[in-house]
Amino acid sequence: MKVGELTQRHKVEVNELKKQVKALKAREEASSKEKEGLEASLAQVTKDNKWLIEHGFQQVVTYLLHSSEFNRALGDVYTKLLVHGRHQGYTAGYEAYEAGTPKDKSSLYQLKAFIVFKDSVLMKHLTYPYVGEVSYCFGKPLSVWQELKPRGLNEAVCAEVL
Repeated sequence: MKVGELTQRHKVEVNELKKQVKALKAREEASSKEKEGLEASLAQVTKDNKWLIEHGFQQVVTYLLHSSEFNRALGDVYTKLLVHGRHQGYTAGYEAYEAGTPKDKSSLYQLKAFIVFKDSVLMKHLTYPYVGEVSYCFGKPLSVWQELKPRGLNEAVCAEVL
């Protein structure tokens, strides 16, 4: 091989190496940007998880407890308890027991009282749409979940609690 051919071949190889170096630098830059994006995503996920643990669960429970959605159902159950004599029955039963009277001799003792009560409470009223809506937030941005509120929320009370 002649010197001219070797020089030409060397130039070709150098140019090829320069192209490879340029391509590697472009890949390095793209990888660096991707890494920065992943680090930012990790930071956001960490921040969101911290918010969920420190505030999120408390917010869901507080919102539910101070909403008409929850209190209406709870009030219905409590009213049915009173209507079906559970409170008076317990009071009378305790007083009869203290007096030495067997429970089945009490005038308010009803063997099937619980079944009557249970049948009177509509189970569909004991579900809470808000809880379902929170569970549907999976995969959505945390801001969607943070802004979600149950129907009839007493925001003034919640603001004091939270």
